[in-house]
Amino acid sequence: GGGAGGHIYPALAVAKAIREENIASIKLHEKFGFKEIYNFVGVAFNKERQDLRMRFNAFLDSLKNCGALAQMIDEWLQPGTTRPMPVYTDSECVNGTITVALSSMQEPICFVRDGQIVGIEVEMVTEFAHSMGMGIELTDMNFDAIIPYLSTNRADMAIALLAITEEREKSVDFSVSWCYERHALLVRNAPPVVSDGSDAV
Repeated sequence: GGGAGGHIYPALAVAKAIREENIASIKLHEKFGFKEIYNFVGVAFNKERQDLRMRFNAFLDSLKNCGALAQMIDEWLQPGTTRPMPVYTDSECVNGTITVALSSMQEPICFVRDGQIVGIEVEMVTEFAHSMGMGIELTDMNFDAIIPYLSTNRADMAIALLAITEEREKSVDFSVSWCYERHALLVRNAPPVVSDGSDAV
C-alpha cells in the first residue's frame, strides 16, 4: 500500500469554488456546510512488478528529499504553464520500455498539450524510466478502464491521480503517495434536534 505524501492537490470541485468565491454573497452558509475529504494519491503497479514498485518508491523519495518534486508540482500548477517535458533519445533508453496506462483528462496531472501527453505524473514516470535507462510507452484510455487494464497484465504501471483505496489494492499495488487529493462536499446543515422527553428510556 501507499504511505502519506507531503503535498495537497486541490480538486477543482464546484463546492470548493462556491465557498472560496461567493458563498457569503449568496448566503449558502446559512443552510449548508462543507465537509472535506482527503485521499492519498499514488502510482499504481501491476502486482507482478514488485521490483518496479520498489524502485519507483526509492526514486520518489529522492525527488522529495532534494526538493525536485515540490518544484515540479509548483510549476505544473501555474495557470498556463509551459513547463517542458523531458525528452530522451533512443541511445539513452537501452534497457527496455515501461508501459504506462493513463487517462489524459486529469489536468495538470495527465493531459494533452499541443498534441503531447504531459503533466506532473507523466513527467514523474518519464524521469523514473530514464533513471533506469528505459523508455516509456503511454496508453491513453477512459479513467474507469485503467485498473482493469493494469490488473490484467497489459501495463506495468498506471497514473491519473489515482486515489489509494482498499478496493483498488485488491487488484493492483500502489507506490507511496506523492500528494493528497482534497474534495469539498456541500452538505445541508441539520437543525438542532429538541427532544420533548418522550423518547427517554
